[in-house]
Amino acid sequence: MTTSMYGAALDVLDERYHDVLALAPEGVRLAGLPELPQFAARFGEVGYVRLPGVLDEAATQELVAALWPLLTAVAFPVVVPHRPAETGLSSGGRLRRVDSRSLDGAQGDALDQVLVAIGFVDFARRLAEVIDPIVAAVTGGLVYERAFANLYEEGDYLTPHDDAHMGSRYDVNLSVTLGGDGGLRVLEGALLAMQYDGGGSVGILGPGTWHEVPVLLRRAGGPAPRRMTITLRYWPPS
Repeated sequence: MTTSMYGAALDVLDERYHDVLALAPEGVRLAGLPELPQFAARFGEVGYVRLPGVLDEAATQELVAALWPLLTAVAFPVVVPHRPAETGLSSGGRLRRVDSRSLDGAQGDALDQVLVAIGFVDFARRLAEVIDPIVAAVTGGLVYERAFANLYEEGDYLTPHDDAHMGSRYDVNLSVTLGGDGGLRVLEGALLAMQYDGGGSVGILGPGTWHEVPVLLRRAGGPAPRRMTITLRYWPPS
């Protein structure tokens, strides 16, 4: 990508950030709706809730399309191989991640600089501020830490896991699938229930909640699918 192309891409990206943030307050009206306690109750029961219509669907799709070429250039592969065992096949999966905290030293610092330069860090911080009333109403109040992104292409997936090693983290996810039907499956009772991307939805995933990312499939005769999850990470107040 030439310097002029890079500059043009950043200009478009700034517009996409603005569009999402400008339209988000329309969805945040959910914080005052009588239905919100039902979402909070569901979150307390399942450890996950999907809130539809918090963001503008078209604006989020356009943002992901604009972010994709910039983030794929700095994403690193995450591959967890399956291993046969006496009890079956171990957990595993494949995706790409954009997260400076997953890199050491100079690599992490360099990625931080890129994310600041393309406006990703500031966008995520401002989005966290906008949706704070909803997050607080559902969870009781959390402290925003940082943002990162996971990228999935055709055939990528993650088998069921509960992120137990992450302790008391909470993730607020903006997930968008382009050219396919992606989503998350969350354990409800004894079965995994599908939660589709789209609709301008925001998902809140609590600590210790079992979930998986189903394999991303191409529609018959369609383009190669792409899925991006922008995760805002939160922690309980200290």
